Amino acid sequence: MENVILAVVLCVISVIIINFFQLMFTKADWAYIESNNVAKYTASPQISITNNVNDKELIPEIDKDLLLIEAAMLLILEHYSDPCFNTEKLASMVNSSPRSLQRKFKLICQSSPSKEIKKYRLEHAVKALDASHKIKRVVFESGFSSPSYFCKCFKEHFGCTPSEYLLKQK
Repeated sequence: MENVILAVVLCVISVIIINFFQLMFTKADWAYIESNNVAKYTASPQISITNNVNDKELIPEIDKDLLLIEAAMLLILEHYSDPCFNTEKLASMVNSSPRSLQRKFKLICQSSPSKEIKKYRLEHAVKALDASHKIKRVVFESGFSSPSYFCKCFKEHFGCTPSEYLLKQK
């Protein structure tokens, strides 16, 4: 009997450890998430009972949403350079509907998934421009499919075009 209990405890511990390592972020990922207020939500936690009637455990709904957003942010960091990566693909990768994902992003980040994708692409573009890469190369490396759309987004976000930005940096 003790061997069975020990085996169950070891299985539970191994599952917890595996989940912990799957949720770990690099320092750069945490910095990006914290700078965008993902981890610091201000909404009051909503408590709901799990779907299993026999399980009386209360689970804060906002914590599940926060884990979903953290997973989504990791996927954005991983796939931002793909021009076809959008809210629909992100939602399918985290097993959510696009509208549900949008609502959760709005609640926790006060932003939409598409804005977060665009913001990360632009932040990557600035780093590449600071590293003296050519604008045309930066456009496609950052996940934008059109140089004109990139310039428009860049100007909206930073208040100047990429070429003006490069001139200011010199």
